Amino acid sequence: MHPDTGEILLQPVRMAGYVPYNGIVCAGCVVASTTVSQLFFNWLNQSHNAAINYCNRNAATETKTEDIVKSYSAAITAALGVSLGLSIIIQKRFPKNAAQLMTGIAFFSSAAASSSNCYIMRSPELASGWPLTDSNGAVVANGEKSKQAAKVGIMETVLSRVYLTASVFIMPALVANIPIIAALPATMSGPITGFVTIISFGIGLPAALAASPQYGVIEVKDLEPAFQGLKDKNGEPIVTLCYNRGL
Repeated sequence: MHPDTGEILLQPVRMAGYVPYNGIVCAGCVVASTTVSQLFFNWLNQSHNAAINYCNRNAATETKTEDIVKSYSAAITAALGVSLGLSIIIQKRFPKNAAQLMTGIAFFSSAAASSSNCYIMRSPELASGWPLTDSNGAVVANGEKSKQAAKVGIMETVLSRVYLTASVFIMPALVANIPIIAALPATMSGPITGFVTIISFGIGLPAALAASPQYGVIEVKDLEPAFQGLKDKNGEPIVTLCYNRGL
């Protein structure tokens, strides 16, 4: 259930559904050894990431359909651009080792693409800002929204995507290039790498989310004038406020 709207999220866009629905796609990103396959799996991966980012956003302010379409287009363009650029460079400069090196593309392209995807899909929130609450969950400053809190929270979310990408793609790439694994035919090495990818995803996702919890805290002194001088019910100055940065 989305904490802002009360909407029941579809299974593929729930964080609990991230590994079951996206794990195979991530495995495809790792084992893909051609430019076409890299682009295909990156498109699938980043399309799902865009849906995850949008559905788990701070939804205190409505996002226009036009902004969603623009953000998705920009996010996918960035993702495929990074993947295509790295694929071309590797195949031209290292043609003999391209197949092995392509497994490493998944991390670098996904790290750049996932972080930019997250930032672009959630950038409309920077313009509107987020409402803030006290430690008891009560909205403060008559519902005034903070762009500064949105900026901090979204950057935290972007970093969590980098953490997640590292945990998902680095270990499978290393396993895929172990001599005994690399010497196996693709019908055997592929499933092994895919299995390691899904296990890494399952471990890395909760760790990445724990590194940047859904509800963050920001000091009042770092916020806009509207939030200065607030006091709690006992008349004591409020030093920190809370925000829902989404997942």
